[in-house]
Amino acid sequence: MCTSSMVMFLITGGQEFNMEGPDVPVVAAPGSDIILPCSIKPKASEQSHVSAVDMEVKWSRTDLNSAVVHHYMDKIDKNEDQDPSYRGRTALFKEELQYGNTSLLLKNVKVSDGGQYTCQVDSAHHKDHVSVLLKVEGESPCRLFYNKPARTTLPRGHYVMRPCSHSLYNSRTRRVNLQ
Repeated sequence: MCTSSMVMFLITGGQEFNMEGPDVPVVAAPGSDIILPCSIKPKASEQSHVSAVDMEVKWSRTDLNSAVVHHYMDKIDKNEDQDPSYRGRTALFKEELQYGNTSLLLKNVKVSDGGQYTCQVDSAHHKDHVSVLLKVEGESPCRLFYNKPARTTLPRGHYVMRPCSHSLYNSRTRRVNLQ
């Protein structure tokens, strides 16, 4: 009887695990794609890894009233309650879940993405979380505009890199000559 209970505990995803995340902030430039690291490791030293395939993985923004960034459960993404600003920009590495990798891919990082994230993993009998701080710094990828004489003093036919509107960025206009 005791043996069958133990087998059932392991089959239902009842493994205990520890969470691992970065000790330092993750830094990203606006417009880049970034990975927010998070993984689960077995508590028992005789196991090499623990699978998160049958577990619930929920990424949220701690500093935004726990807004849902990405939600995975029952082997599929369940992003119906996802914050609209993250739609179409997040993904888990599904092929890596079997190895305990619950990291989040965040595409096209925005300045507003900077903040405190929580990666929470729930199994049938265990729940844990880790925090990840994302800092968004650096120059934003800006757009190229075709030079029109009324806008600049550059010769017609040159392209101009216009600054982004956010106050964190350098407000100078950069000249780019495309051949």
